[in-house]
Amino acid sequence: MKRNPPFKYEILGIGNPIVDYIMHVDEDYVAQLEGYKGGMEIVDYATVKQIIERQTVVKKSAGGSATNTIKGLAHLGKKCGLIGKIGDDLTGQEFTLALQKKGIEPLYQTSSLPTARAACLITPDGERTFRTYPGPMSTFRPKELNPNLFENVQLVFLEGYNLLNPGVTEKAMALAKQAGAKIAFDISSVEMAFNYKPTIIQLLEQYVDILFANEEESIALTKTPPAEGCKLLKKLCETVVIHSPKGCWVGQHTLDLFIPIEPVVPLDSTGAGDLFTSGFLYGYLNNLTIDRSVTLGAFAGREAVQILGAELPAETWKKIQNLMIE
Repeated sequence: MKRNPPFKYEILGIGNPIVDYIMHVDEDYVAQLEGYKGGMEIVDYATVKQIIERQTVVKKSAGGSATNTIKGLAHLGKKCGLIGKIGDDLTGQEFTLALQKKGIEPLYQTSSLPTARAACLITPDGERTFRTYPGPMSTFRPKELNPNLFENVQLVFLEGYNLLNPGVTEKAMALAKQAGAKIAFDISSVEMAFNYKPTIIQLLEQYVDILFANEEESIALTKTPPAEGCKLLKKLCETVVIHSPKGCWVGQHTLDLFIPIEPVVPLDSTGAGDLFTSGFLYGYLNNLTIDRSVTLGAFAGREAVQILGAELPAETWKKIQNLMIE
């Protein structure tokens, strides 16, 4: 992968480029699946293909946790790039083109494996449960991280799913730290919190500046309610943000805040946490106060749960930009 300076992006995301297939299912369908409702389970290509073919797909979009957050930041005017691994197939080409149309620089390795796919199963309560085929990203190794891609970057954002690839998260964070970039990390799922707790704690102590988690992920990681969990986690990193439908806990040095969020009846929670992160980081990177940054994040997250998928319309992103200057 060759690039010539000057680099075009100020924010670098690292994560799996996944095509989301959104479909409505009933509670009984999710109940018979293994794993947690609202969680994410890894499946093989045949399984995800079978799920997608047997259900009615209502929407298809370029997704993945880091992708969703980076797309949000790009909509808000930030220059962004994405590192990952994608299939050398039509689906991968469509994914890459979709990002380029948003002004995002795709810094992808390619593979003969099919591009990653996620069956996003939406129950009547608006909760989403993922069955994910990780595709080429499952073969991504630390040696594939090019140090040059981290130079002159303001912030590096990593999704928790990178922990599925041994050594990748640690190497990426080390490169980000060497380059002088801020490091933001999203736990991404309850399963990541349960299965990688010692690694996550070590990463928080060594590298992470900003941690994002939802309420369930925080409880899984700390075994305490989110208010207490936030106090524990802020001892390990600069800023902790724990979001939920009812409010947001923020910890930062001597700061402990709970900021209520206006409740809304969800249609689909896919990407809501990712877009909350987009809004918060937009405020944070523009030196807004913590409560103002939470306001931007909460607005994006609230809008996200009222649509299918994680693709907010342009006018919504404009409203978020306007909120920043009010």
